[in-house]
Amino acid sequence: MDSVGAIFLGNHLQSGAYYYGQKKKHQINMQELAILSFLLAATIFLKIKFKEVLYHSQKERISVALIIMVIMISWEHYSTTHQIWVYPGTDGIGVYLFGLPIELYLFYLLLPHFVFIIFDLVHKREDGVV
Repeated sequence: MDSVGAIFLGNHLQSGAYYYGQKKKHQINMQELAILSFLLAATIFLKIKFKEVLYHSQKERISVALIIMVIMISWEHYSTTHQIWVYPGTDGIGVYLFGLPIELYLFYLLLPHFVFIIFDLVHKREDGVV
């Protein structure tokens, strides 16, 4: 796979995944947990500082997060079962759920909420609300 394909298909090189045929394996160990911790802290900080409310209810918040996670995890599962990329057992914290690292599930739960908050704050700033 050429470098353009690797960049296009997977930012997952950063998350411990690597493609078959790739000579150098990208390991992250605990770096991804640090990134997830930062995303969580930044999300909480922005929600508190700007009194940001994205959803009308807890049910809506959970529904949106789960829909995004199911879509992304389905793609990840397809990619690993068809050997597009693999997650070796030596990366991350070593906890796997359905063959995928637990960090991946956390990433897909946290990142969309963080992005939605940033998106909403940018639009409010443009509208002069914040």
